[in-house]
Amino acid sequence: MSLIVLSALTLMFVNLADLTIISAFASSAFLLIFAAINLPAFRLRRQLGIGWGVPLMGFLSTMTSWMVLVMYLWYTNRAALFWIGLCYLGTILIELVFSERRILFRT
Repeated sequence: MSLIVLSALTLMFVNLADLTIISAFASSAFLLIFAAINLPAFRLRRQLGIGWGVPLMGFLSTMTSWMVLVMYLWYTNRAALFWIGLCYLGTILIELVFSERRILFRT
């Protein structure tokens, strides 16, 4: 069910948003995913056998880039920022309602 709802929301997004909004969302998603990968790499650096500098700098520079993107969109294209926030909110709500963890509406 969650896949159907997410697919419907994705279809609405790509048909209602212009290419600028879609590319801004893709950039934001890439940066957040890259940061989400670097943070656990920093935490697990001993098990991975890597130093602390690369994952920490990766996380910090990625989050800085994401904040610059958000600030740029705030000053130049608030509609894109609104769409990005709406997509993230929708995705979080779908995860909370339909995932196996079912944080909301537990059975």
